[in-house]
Amino acid sequence: MYLRGFKKNENGKVFFGTTLFLFALYNLLRSLDFFEVHFHTFVPIIFIILGFSFLMVALTEPRSFVPLIPGFFLSGIGTLLLLEEYGYIDSFDVWNYVRVYWPIALILFGLMLIFRTRK
Repeated sequence: MYLRGFKKNENGKVFFGTTLFLFALYNLLRSLDFFEVHFHTFVPIIFIILGFSFLMVALTEPRSFVPLIPGFFLSGIGTLLLLEEYGYIDSFDVWNYVRVYWPIALILFGLMLIFRTRK
C-alpha cells in the first residue's frame, strides 16, 4: 500500500501505509525485547509514528509544506514526551515547552491555510 501510494502519488495510501508499517515495526521490536516498553511510552510512540507518517506524505508532494507542519509538531511532541519518560529531561520542562510553543504551531497552520496553492 505504501509503495503503491508513492507510485500513484496518493497521500492517503502513503500516510496509512507508513503508519501501519511503523506500528508493525514497533510491535516487532517490542516482541523481540529490543527495548523495554512501558505503558506510558505508547502515547509518545503514537505521536512519533503519526509525525513520521505526515513527513512521508511530504515526500510525495515536495512543493507543498502542508504535511511538514503536523509532521514536525507531532514528532517533536512525541520525542519530548519520550525523553521525559526515560528521564533525560524534566517533566516540568516538557509541559512548559508544549505550553509555550503550541501557539507557534497554530500560527504556522494558519499561514499554511492562507498561502496554500489552489488546484
